[in-house]
Amino acid sequence: MNIHIGTELTPETIRCIYCKKPLNESATWYEQTLQVHLTCKNQIEEYQRNKGKLPEEVYKEFQEFFKKYNITQYRYASNEELYNLRRLNFNDKQIEYLPKSIRYFENLRELALAGNNITKLPKEISSLVNLRMLNLSFNKFQEFPGIVEELPLLKQFMYAGNRLEDYPEEINDLDYLETLDLSTNVIEHIPLSIGKIQNLEALYIQNNRIKKVPEELRKLRNLRTLHLSNNQITDIPHWIDQKHFSMLNLTNNPIEDIEEKLRKLRALMLHGVVLQSDERKRKNYN
Repeated sequence: MNIHIGTELTPETIRCIYCKKPLNESATWYEQTLQVHLTCKNQIEEYQRNKGKLPEEVYKEFQEFFKKYNITQYRYASNEELYNLRRLNFNDKQIEYLPKSIRYFENLRELALAGNNITKLPKEISSLVNLRMLNLSFNKFQEFPGIVEELPLLKQFMYAGNRLEDYPEEINDLDYLETLDLSTNVIEHIPLSIGKIQNLEALYIQNNRIKKVPEELRKLRNLRTLHLSNNQITDIPHWIDQKHFSMLNLTNNPIEDIEEKLRKLRALMLHGVVLQSDERKRKNYN
């Protein structure tokens, strides 16, 4: 719609070319003539000026953050370099928190936070919609960060060594998840709902208190790697020999009649599968 000077303009006849909403009654003649809310115009111009880089205050905040925790890898990166990062590695830096302005790192694909003192994640992390890998292992979380389920494209999630007692059901909503590491926690039970993660290829849940291998794992058609060592499993599921594992580890579990079961499953040993409960016996079956 072309508006000419002299034309009678009202909120009912003109809409902002940016937000498409009617101009309000307080719109100036200038706004009406340009067909735009000035606030929308200013926001667009600000976006264009800062396109391809972080807001200056965010850049300065993260430079202070890097300095505080001696993260030299990024301290001297330019604004544009930080904005375009695909991976941030903050492993083993004694970090206690993640700045809320992490939401501006919209290009991130991998975020590594293992081996720190983080107790919770900011809700702003849900803005990292392009994130494919998130490593939260060996931190000090007070409870499982349920915000993880709002990262729709996540393929790898690591949450080892966080004293997790219950399997987090939120994980089951990650449709693209391929690798899940919940090792070195105190989980006693894997729920049947794990069967929802149909793209899961590798499950690491060793060093827990698992007593039974759930039937639902049988239905995960892409599952090729399963680490269940150092748990409390007493039996090998009958369907194990029907799965084509590239790696199955059941070492150091109190499995009954392990020698007899190994003889029946000898063919599996040709494909890198480790089943015996006594680690010292491995050389006899490899």
